[in-house]
Amino acid sequence: MKQNADMLSALRRIVGQQHFLTDPESLRHYGCDRCDLFEPSPVAVVRPGTTDEVRAIVLLANEHRQALVPSGGRTGLSGGATASRGEVVVSLERMKRILDCSAPDSTIRCQAGVVTAQLQEQASRSGVRIEVDISADIPPLWIDPDQMVQVVLNLL
Repeated sequence: MKQNADMLSALRRIVGQQHFLTDPESLRHYGCDRCDLFEPSPVAVVRPGTTDEVRAIVLLANEHRQALVPSGGRTGLSGGATASRGEVVVSLERMKRILDCSAPDSTIRCQAGVVTAQLQEQASRSGVRIEVDISADIPPLWIDPDQMVQVVLNLL
């Protein structure tokens, strides 16, 4: 148990008290996506603001053999972002800067927490065309887990 407490203290030092969450409401909120098939039970939520903080979190977790679950907008429908076995959730929501946008190269470089709407807005202003839009605005699908479902995206 001491090793776990030491790791949690180290995580708190990496991101700061304000961005280290262990209250039940935060654990429930950040511990899952839109899928309700799994009960979230993360041990903590960390909200890094820099790449260096993410690196430090990953190195620490590796040292302590602690599983991590990355968290973006939590709009997924498959349960892939659910922390259901004592993982640490790494919320990337603070990392939402667009670093570079080049219309001639058709590229946008951004941090991991940039949401689709923000990316589309920057692309539109810069003349960069985004061909694929996997939108967070898609309404949730409630799927019977006993049924096989195939999703096809039209990318024309």
